[in-house]
Formats: sequence, structure tokens, C-alpha cells
Amino acid sequence: CLSFFSDGLDSFGADLIGKFLKSNTTVTDLELYGNKFTSVGTFLLVKSLKRNTGLIKLALGGNNFNDGFVLATLAEAVNSHPNLVFLELGDSEMGGNATFLLSKLATRRFPKPLILILNNNDITDDVIAASAQALENNTSLTEINLSENEITSAGASVLAKVLKKNNTLKVL
Repeated sequence: CLSFFSDGLDSFGADLIGKFLKSNTTVTDLELYGNKFTSVGTFLLVKSLKRNTGLIKLALGGNNFNDGFVLATLAEAVNSHPNLVFLELGDSEMGGNATFLLSKLATRRFPKPLILILNNNDITDDVIAASAQALENNTSLTEINLSENEITSAGASVLAKVLKKNNTLKVL
């Protein structure tokens, strides 16, 4: 496990870790929670994931994921990663951008299941409604943590319908 939990890493640090990950296959668990990377730093880190095959668990929560381009790059990297089974993105300020992420991760190419943590991200009923079709057709997400978001009974009702139609998703 390589952990830089709330160490105040900046974009330069994120870039260095990204460069390290490109050629490293021995680190299986990377914890970078709470470093408050900027969009640039987050982008530099996640683009390197495309070339890494060793990671199994990745914790990036508490960093900046409110940029759609950064989330697109992350989704592409996760979808092309053969071994990643746990992605933690809690407290990442993604709000409405979570729709894009959920839609992309629901169609992951690799058969390994993926647990996704999205707690405390300002996710609303509108995000859930916009993501419903992708989640119904989901083939990779087995668990999604949506605690501490802004989901009301209307959003919970949509999620209940998703669970009735999808056999892959086991835990919300």
C-alpha cells in the first residue's frame, strides 16, 4: 500500500506519482485521499492509470473531481484497467458530473466487478434520474456508496427500480 493520506500534495506531487505508476506493477493499493489536487493535478495523475495494471484499490476522495474533462479521463482509465476493483471518490465535489461517471463506469470492458464510493458528492435526485438507464444496463458496478448526498425519497425510488432491473448491482 502506498499512502499519501491528506499530505497536502500539489499538482507536481500528483504528476510525480502518476509517472511512478506508469511503470510500477507492484503497488496494488494507492491512497491519495484528501490532498485537494487541482483539476490539473488530478488530470496528470489519472491519465497515468491507463498504463498501470497493478492497482487493485484506488482511493482519490477528497480531491477535485468537479471538472468534466478530468472525470472523462478517469472513467477512461478505470474502464481500461484490467485489475481495479475498488474506486473511492468520496468528498470530491463532483455534483452533476457524477452522471457522466456513473454512465461510463457502468459499461466497463473488463469482467472484474467494481465497487464505487461516491459519498458526500452533492449528488441529487436529478443525477440519479439521469443515470438510471446506464445503471439498469450496468455490467460492472456491484456496489455504489451514495451516502451523505442530496438524494430524497424520489431518488431512492428511482434506485429501487434500477435494482429490480439489474442483476449486477448488489449494494447501494
